Amino acid sequence: MPYSQQSCSLQPNNGCAFPPLRCQPSNTMRSVSTTTMELYILRNGEAGSHAADISREFHRSLSEAGRDEVEGVARWLAGQGVRFDVIATSPLPRARETAEIVADAVDYDSKILDWKALEPGVGTLSLIGHLTEFFKIQNVLLIGHEPELSKMISLLIAGHHHCGIHLQRAGLCKLRRVTFYDMPAGELHWLLSPDQMAVVTNDPRRRAIPASR
Repeated sequence: MPYSQQSCSLQPNNGCAFPPLRCQPSNTMRSVSTTTMELYILRNGEAGSHAADISREFHRSLSEAGRDEVEGVARWLAGQGVRFDVIATSPLPRARETAEIVADAVDYDSKILDWKALEPGVGTLSLIGHLTEFFKIQNVLLIGHEPELSKMISLLIAGHHHCGIHLQRAGLCKLRRVTFYDMPAGELHWLLSPDQMAVVTNDPRRRAIPASR
């Protein structure tokens, strides 16, 4: 893989929530310390009814309402002129369908990557470790599930899991200035619900937003 950074890995750190990223001294390390990523994190849209059988749960597709939500997010991204160098998704159907809708709206013409690290239950450290392979890429979109996505956001902005972040279905977050040297970190730029994005795009299908939200 052309963007792989073979000399970096997440190392144990006496049980801390976020062990540091250890890099071998090299010219590449200087790249890691100066290169920053704009990281977009999108939760899949609403899926069909939950299944009692866990194997069937993993195969749920977007519901009609979920598809509408994601299409609204995709229109918002296109209207903002956002473009992605890499789109990676959980291979679960509801996430993959979300990725395909967004990719089509923003004219993404590269391959959508399936990452098992974005599947439910894999763990945030594994996901962040996988993300370090793309440290040279500027604009990255990840599509996955809760609670892993919110935990990853919390880890990157604070170094622990306890920021109280919650990503709604079809909610979108942007982290800027994400770096992977010493300790992976980034800045929370914004976190939006699908309703908030629908208001901006004047989407007539948006749900009414309670004043208390």
